[in-house]
Amino acid sequence: MKLKDEKYHSHPDKGFKPVPATLLVIVLCGFSFYLGGIFSTEKNQLEGNIVQDVSRQVPSPKEAAVNPLQIKSVSFQECSIDYQDYTPCTDPRRWRKYGYHRLTFLERHCPPPFERKECLIPPPNGYKPPIRWPKSRDQCWYKNVPYDWINKQKSNQNWLRKEGDKFMFPGGGTMFPRGVSAYVDLMQDLIPEMSDGTIRTAIDTGCGVASWGGDLLDRGILTVSLAPRDNHEAQVQFALERGIPAILGVISTQRLPFPSNSFDMAHCSRCLIPWTEFGGIYLLEVHRILRPGGFWVLSGPPVNYENRWRGWNTTIEEQKSDYEKLTDLLTSMCFKLYAKKDDIAVWQKASDNTCYEKLAEPDVYPAKCDDSVEPDSAWYTPLRSCVVVPNSKYKKTALESLPKWPQRLVAAPERISDIPGGSASTLKHDDSKWKVRAKHYKKLLPALGTDKIRNVMDMNTVYGGFATSLIEDPLWVMNVVSSYAANTLPVVYDRGLIGTYHDWCEAFSTYPRTYDLLHLDGLFTAESHRCDMKYMLLEMDRILRPSGYVLIRESSYFVDAIATIAKGMKWGCRKEDTEYGVEKEKILVCQKKLWFFFSGTTMSGKGSSSFGEIEETLDIVEKKFMRLRNFDILDQYPPEDHHYKRFLNSLLSSSGLKSQTLTRNSFSKAIEKEMYILEESLPDWIFVRAYSSRFDLMRVAISGLENTPYRYGLFFFDIFIPHDYPYQPPQIFYNSYGHSFTNSKLRQDGRVSLPILEDQNWVPHRFTILDILEYIQHSVLNFVPKLEYSVLKELMSDEKERKQEFNQTCEAMLSILEKPPRGFGDFVAGYCGHHYDDKVRSILKDDDQRDRKDDFSLEKPIDLFKLVW
Repeated sequence: MKLKDEKYHSHPDKGFKPVPATLLVIVLCGFSFYLGGIFSTEKNQLEGNIVQDVSRQVPSPKEAAVNPLQIKSVSFQECSIDYQDYTPCTDPRRWRKYGYHRLTFLERHCPPPFERKECLIPPPNGYKPPIRWPKSRDQCWYKNVPYDWINKQKSNQNWLRKEGDKFMFPGGGTMFPRGVSAYVDLMQDLIPEMSDGTIRTAIDTGCGVASWGGDLLDRGILTVSLAPRDNHEAQVQFALERGIPAILGVISTQRLPFPSNSFDMAHCSRCLIPWTEFGGIYLLEVHRILRPGGFWVLSGPPVNYENRWRGWNTTIEEQKSDYEKLTDLLTSMCFKLYAKKDDIAVWQKASDNTCYEKLAEPDVYPAKCDDSVEPDSAWYTPLRSCVVVPNSKYKKTALESLPKWPQRLVAAPERISDIPGGSASTLKHDDSKWKVRAKHYKKLLPALGTDKIRNVMDMNTVYGGFATSLIEDPLWVMNVVSSYAANTLPVVYDRGLIGTYHDWCEAFSTYPRTYDLLHLDGLFTAESHRCDMKYMLLEMDRILRPSGYVLIRESSYFVDAIATIAKGMKWGCRKEDTEYGVEKEKILVCQKKLWFFFSGTTMSGKGSSSFGEIEETLDIVEKKFMRLRNFDILDQYPPEDHHYKRFLNSLLSSSGLKSQTLTRNSFSKAIEKEMYILEESLPDWIFVRAYSSRFDLMRVAISGLENTPYRYGLFFFDIFIPHDYPYQPPQIFYNSYGHSFTNSKLRQDGRVSLPILEDQNWVPHRFTILDILEYIQHSVLNFVPKLEYSVLKELMSDEKERKQEFNQTCEAMLSILEKPPRGFGDFVAGYCGHHYDDKVRSILKDDDQRDRKDDFSLEKPIDLFKLVW
């Protein structure tokens, strides 16, 4: 019998004779040996690819260094385009298999192993790198989340609206038509703790497009936006595309994957959850995850029913009854009304356990939960119609007892004592360790800490140390604790961070392409005995954005095998040492490549092309373009039309080089550094190609910026880097195609006039190649270039000058289309298809369907360019 002290006590009969201990041990050992022989024939989990069995015990570091796990090379097919938004455990294709009672079909129902997909999830056609934070909070690319239903249904409520090729998020909502900021301002007036660092973590149930959580970020509050995959189409995907924390989930029959007493505040804005039905079981779950002294905020029915009932398709009597039921239920759970104004009502959970004493009385509902289920058990744990009473031994988990943010982050939480080996000194040591690691990571991955990385997941955190080390960077971290590991997630929340429980043998509760960086520390060492490495990596690929990064810190035993599978998923990986350079552990730095699904459509043959045939051609061309990287080193010689290759001998002579062949060994570390900076940090619409046989030569394509006469135009430059760079500036030649511009910095003869490249202005180590290219894009390719103040008035007052510059850009683009620079043919065609896609299609379709002589003719391409521009 198991008693409350969790010790087992036996009550032997009086006539019982004890068995000799020695005999008992022998019998048990023999039985264990027999069972071990039966169950030791488990098959390999990588379907024959693994040469050595992953399920074996991981060898010692010394053995691992000698005999790392080896697998055969593997490649994965691309899933069809129908799977572009595939969420394996919340797949609408499987809803009919599950009941509709309490919306159980919306909960997690993962496919069995024989139904798992072993293919790569494709992005939507036309997918672009997401807009960067903080601009992303207000807009995202339509083709990245191409869902029209939610736009049509919710645009009148200002959730979002489609403008051109973007979705805009004006910050509206069903209950905040004046905007989310005004709504939160009112809420903050009712709850002063929102503005002084007391409230740090929140959960938004039924989050819409997460505008509430997005607004709270500026107020220092980190919100988990929660919504199911339902007819609203990708609420969570919109949230994550905007750079706002979110996760798929629904309060139905199972607990949410969060520990008890974790969130400082919970919010429901007309979230349509029937709080008083089924004995208030959904509200009991909110009570469980809300910490003592935490706040529950409700706006919408039945709050303010006296003034709102007419718009709710009900009667005032029904709404009054619902409100009274709700208040009675909240009171029975030890909530009290904290504040109420207009459409917002706020209740506060009891800070101590005095109120819960009444739950011990017979016939009280809801009753106090017994001790048979842990309060923090939340992975496939059924909801229970009872109150989870906070553990009375914790005196400092109540909201008012916690240090205010940001002091809360570094204070040792009281609940750390529940973790084996957990203590204040352990936490301090862990934080120190992660500071060192984060510094090393940023050397290996310079994008970390910049606006290139916003959504981050720590796949197997302990205390949230990785997230803590990055707290000053423009990103947020979803801290994941394995459902099979020590329960450290309460500590993560007590520190003011967010996270979730998860089992990595299954798919994560999110949409594809939602994280910029995945980090793991020994995950395969910990889980390889349970989970198939191949499926874990395929799941990582599903949730990682194209061009996103992965930092894998792992035992040397697994690293090579992981790299082999990653290569089959179109990842580029490199193996690096840890910050201490130990052999038993390595770091894989990987990046996912952007690719598109091809359906095998062939282009039409000779003869006149219909609109449909042209449209197919445009699709294929654009897909090729989207596969191109901003920076690439081509394994070939520079093209013959490269300006500086034609004058190679004179340049080599003037720069003092004796040999015409430059090898990698003859380049300084400065040049290698330049290559690395270009690979990691090139902005959108600057494309650089270097050549493996000649690292001193480059070809660059720069796109004109919007709101200038050069918008969407392509400008090609050839670059020569002298051997004594950076003590001498690089030389740059503009491929003008014989066209002249009013812009005095771009000459018809190819000369580029840049003050920073003049000998008297050049400062070694001050400017990089990237700086020069960005200067050209932002200052030279501008109608009124910086530093040209003498012509400012003239240009601003004369619109003819602007139109002339625009016409020259159009003419130059036609020349480039007719004869693109060598090595950039696919790029030029794809670039035009990408930017002019919708407009060109409509023009071509109109021309195909109507023979109108008075319209422009396709025989006059300059008219087409001017029209689509």
